[in-house]
Amino acid sequence: MPAATPAAIADLRKCVQEQRLAAELSAHELAAANTRADVASTRAQRLEGDPDVLRGCTLAELRQVVADIERAGPRARDALIRAESSAAAAAAAAEGAESATVCGVCMTQPKDTALNCW
Repeated sequence: MPAATPAAIADLRKCVQEQRLAAELSAHELAAANTRADVASTRAQRLEGDPDVLRGCTLAELRQVVADIERAGPRARDALIRAESSAAAAAAAAEGAESATVCGVCMTQPKDTALNCW
């Protein structure tokens, strides 16, 4: 086996060091992602009113939770009303399309029967 040259050894050390730094960076990124996930989970539990989580809140955090809920309530209600209205309009349009194809007298026979339904 040939002896390694000093340049090859230096290149190998540099490569190993870069791999260690990359692994360390990945570990830090994973830890940061886990921390963000924990924060988001705790915030969701607070907004859901989890008693155990709320007991651990400071007064300022409780005020923030209440403010967030009060601010989100009307927005969520408006979104619900719009969604219900859209669903009702879609149902009415579907019913209107169906009624446009049936006889206006008996509402059961196809429209093209020309009053032969009674």
